[in-house]
Amino acid sequence: NFDHGFVNAGGKEIKIDSAPHIGLPKVSTWRNLVHLHGIIDEENDPQGKNLILSSAGFGRAYLTEGWAARFVTELFRNFTVLFVGYSLDDPVIRYLMDAFAADRDSGDPFEEAYAFVPVAGSEEERNTTLEKWEAKHVVPIPYESDQTHSHLHNTLHEWANVHRDGLNSRISLVHKIARNRPGGPLDERISQLVWAISDNDGVCAKAFLNLDPSPPLEWLEHLDAAGLFSHPNENPEDQPGSCIVQARGNCFHPGYGPTIFQLTKWLFHHLADPRLALWVCRKGGHLHPTFDQLLSNELKKTTSLSAEMRQFWQCVLDGRMSANDGYEAAELEDQVKAGAWNPFIRRGVIEALSPLFSIRSIPNSSWFESKDRGIGDIDCEDRELRLYSEVDLRGGTWAVRLIKAISRSKREHEIILSFADEVIHLLDEAIELDELFPGGSLLSITRPCIEKNTDHTFHEPWSLLVDLLWRSFQIQCERSPEKARQFVFRWKEKDHLLFHRLCCQAFTKVDIFPTEDSIAFLLSLERETFWAGGLSRERLNLIGAIGSKLKPEDLDRLVKIVMEGPPRAMFVRNISNDEWNELKDRILWEHLKKLSMSGADLPEDAKTQFDRIEKQYPFWRLREDKDRIGRVIER
Repeated sequence: NFDHGFVNAGGKEIKIDSAPHIGLPKVSTWRNLVHLHGIIDEENDPQGKNLILSSAGFGRAYLTEGWAARFVTELFRNFTVLFVGYSLDDPVIRYLMDAFAADRDSGDPFEEAYAFVPVAGSEEERNTTLEKWEAKHVVPIPYESDQTHSHLHNTLHEWANVHRDGLNSRISLVHKIARNRPGGPLDERISQLVWAISDNDGVCAKAFLNLDPSPPLEWLEHLDAAGLFSHPNENPEDQPGSCIVQARGNCFHPGYGPTIFQLTKWLFHHLADPRLALWVCRKGGHLHPTFDQLLSNELKKTTSLSAEMRQFWQCVLDGRMSANDGYEAAELEDQVKAGAWNPFIRRGVIEALSPLFSIRSIPNSSWFESKDRGIGDIDCEDRELRLYSEVDLRGGTWAVRLIKAISRSKREHEIILSFADEVIHLLDEAIELDELFPGGSLLSITRPCIEKNTDHTFHEPWSLLVDLLWRSFQIQCERSPEKARQFVFRWKEKDHLLFHRLCCQAFTKVDIFPTEDSIAFLLSLERETFWAGGLSRERLNLIGAIGSKLKPEDLDRLVKIVMEGPPRAMFVRNISNDEWNELKDRILWEHLKKLSMSGADLPEDAKTQFDRIEKQYPFWRLREDKDRIGRVIER
């Protein structure tokens, strides 16, 4: 602008610089009003020689002498710039934008630049207008165009009022906005609240914290997206690091500023909200040390958390949450493929196989209600979600790739046996994690069969631990049957259904284990364990493998258990008597059928019951395919 509009509005106190006598704008010293392309000055420049109006003048200012280009570069490098009342069609703005774009393309760091942009017409026309500004590295702030540009004027008046009231204006915005839930991504209240809370001294963040009732957790997504929970990294080219959850192994732990400290305390108001748990889990679950300490202190004070949520946060503090560390397993995979194996790689593999827990959301259903597996419900706009816990491995799906690489290695036997004992402990830890939350022991039923085959692929990474134990057993069977037996005897010491399943399947190897050991193990199981649904496949496999080899007294004891059947309390309560009787017959028939097929000579009372069921249900058959062996089907 060449006229004196700003001079008249600001009064004599405003200092003015005008072309070509302008200094470079520095953050610490620059406070002047600048007429970059000159100002009408009848006293000192009556001929207007200093006004930049022609192509020659612009060339001199931006190219040959370059003082305008240098000013623009420093302006954009050191200040957030807002264009008001400009159009990209103006020759003046074209020179400015070309100079700005050239500097941005050089890769040097610059502050953001914005522009108020009037939009009108169709959606396509509006988008085209905005895209032109974005192509110049300028963020457009669109407003509805009219002849008087009233929306622009109203905005500038409101900004002036907010600026005039200073800190009180920010706090007022917090009180006005934060009590309600934010709207969609275009809700202007979001940017207003972010701006209000972004003061470095944390005063407005404390006002946000002290609101009663506490601001809803829906604000977390927007505050996090705005970087209010982040700190700048030492390398300015890196993404900001989170002050809540961060990558495991990150050694850059700057102290909390006042704003982050107050916002962290606000998060603690929502520790009982499953959405906060889901957010932490999706971020990777590895806490910043300061947040870790603050959370630990908060858990000691609060008494309102449910047992499930308290257990969740304690697991997070203990470092037992899935942390998305697949990149380490990926590096190990490359080393194994190259034929390397040493104590350092071994330790890394064990670390990648370490069990952690994670949570995820699924649509709520009666199945999960019946299993009581969830740790909380989330009401969404279109459906209700339930959060539930599951066991994962630190290496995640990359751990699967790592073990596949080991299985293809020429040194597979050596490698797997080198950490086989540790895998027993890892599976033990996985079971312990699984049982921390309601509905535990799912590991024992979500693994369809112990002896992996080509017809079935297990998707849960934790199932790798079972694969590795079974593969270790197979390798030992080839190398040293005695060591294979000792390996399985270590499984026997573990009082969990998954280890019982492993033992049952191992005892089917009649060339490795004496029949006396196998039947002794089976008969030693408690009644509820013997009849556990998760054990049925391996139980029937073992009965079929050793039935014909049993001593008469051991066969009688086994048949007695089978004839007695499972307790009714193990099944759903609303089952009718007729349904219960048929279910008992099914269970009895399939066990007697397996014994009969093995060549065992059934006692008379067992034969009588078996013949009765065969006549009553002539269409019953046993599935003999590997994935469904021993299950009853009707034809």
